[in-house]
Amino acid sequence: MKRFKKILLISRESTSARATLARAVELAKRNRARLTLIEVVEELPRELLALITTPTPRELRKLAIKQRKERLGALVAPLVKEVSLTNDE
Repeated sequence: MKRFKKILLISRESTSARATLARAVELAKRNRARLTLIEVVEELPRELLALITTPTPRELRKLAIKQRKERLGALVAPLVKEVSLTNDE
């Protein structure tokens, strides 16, 4: 059987996120593959952006990314020894 070398998991906040992540980690371990986890932070609608004065939309986006990284890190930490979280905007 051919082994996977790289696995990409696109994560969403859902009730099955933990189980999906656990399955991806197990698959990566079995195949000695690199697991990349991506979570997309969507832009706010323009109508909503116009109403926001403080914090700025850019600050809100940075806060959302920070919170999502922390959540993903907490999900991944019990499953793997080495975790590297990056922020590619």
